[in-house]
Amino acid sequence: MKKYLFILTFFFLFFQAVHAQTNVTGGLFSNTTWTKANSPYIVTGNVVVFPGITLTIEPGVTIKFNDGLKMEVREGSLFANGTAANPITFTSNSSNPQKGSWDQIFVNQSANIQIKYCKFHYAKSALTGQSIIISVVSSLFTDNTLGMDAQSNTNTRIDSCTFRNNGTGQSLTGSKISITNCSYIKNSTGLYSQSSNVINCILDSNSVYGLLKHMACNDTIRNNKIRYNGNGIGNDISGCGGTLFIYDNVIEYNSVGIWLELIGGSQDINVHNNIICSNTLYNFKNLSMLTINATNNCWCSKFSSYVESTIYDAHDDVNYGLVNYDPINILLCPMFVGIKDVEQESLKSYQLYPDPFKNKALLKFENPKKENHTLLIYDSYGKCVRRISAHTSDTIELERQELASGIFFFQLQSQAGIIARGKFIID
Repeated sequence: MKKYLFILTFFFLFFQAVHAQTNVTGGLFSNTTWTKANSPYIVTGNVVVFPGITLTIEPGVTIKFNDGLKMEVREGSLFANGTAANPITFTSNSSNPQKGSWDQIFVNQSANIQIKYCKFHYAKSALTGQSIIISVVSSLFTDNTLGMDAQSNTNTRIDSCTFRNNGTGQSLTGSKISITNCSYIKNSTGLYSQSSNVINCILDSNSVYGLLKHMACNDTIRNNKIRYNGNGIGNDISGCGGTLFIYDNVIEYNSVGIWLELIGGSQDINVHNNIICSNTLYNFKNLSMLTINATNNCWCSKFSSYVESTIYDAHDDVNYGLVNYDPINILLCPMFVGIKDVEQESLKSYQLYPDPFKNKALLKFENPKKENHTLLIYDSYGKCVRRISAHTSDTIELERQELASGIFFFQLQSQAGIIARGKFIID
């Protein structure tokens, strides 16, 4: 009999553990931890983290919100640090969730918000508000009306996050914000940004804008892949006298590659060293009265008549400014557009070893006069992923760094043109 009682007790406890659930509502007035053992947490009424209080959420916890409800972090702190194996999930408790089923996590002048390896689904505005410090890393925002809306944050870091199938993926306004290594895919507008640097990101297949900038003040858009959007980069310039730098990007297969408008204020736009090609209507549309410095870009043609036909500016309507595109950087993409600056027979010999390599390799070539050389490295999609400049030796070290495994192409060039082309493999 004791044996059967033990078995029944074991199964009862096992059933309880598997089906643990915690209903939460109201205020948190002391430091609180939500544990995986008590997950999922069902938000049955609005939850408020009060001033000076910290809510810590353990890896693997799921938080489900009943329709229309929210969590407010009111001058407190939220530490939601999941792991790759055990992410934290914020989602709807509805049996048929839709975008906007639950309201938001509202950051109300909070002290410290740390979000890592979290997933946000079906919110009206998943993460929104103001904080002294906010860090959002390696997190996923999908199927929300608005993924993230951060305002006037003084220390904001957004890194390695994905925003997919939202209305607007991310809206950021206020002071300087750092956005790196993020993906914005199949949203209406991928990223709406007031004052931020956007570096090493993918903006792909967003129906209206990939990236829409507003009041850019000495900001940089660098080394991004901006493809298949309604408009690649838009900038409605208003009230800022700074400079927007756009360089080292691939901007292609959008309806319009770069679209500029001027509502008020003044702005400088510098557009250099980009590949701006194959956009359906225009590669560049300048509806401002500014003269845009867009020299030294690749337009996938060396012919001025063709490049001009892909640019809308004062030549099309005298009410707008010019886009100065000359000189064209034909060295940036000749291997993809068939421009032969140096015949194959005259290319200098080189050695690249080891090939394949895991971490480092050496490229050796002839350079008896110690001339300056530049090495451009392209991935298999044709994107320039690295540029190594001003080398006067006959050896260049290639470091893997953040490059993924795969096949890469390179071209080595001097002032005389391309002197070597080749490919290599990273294991």
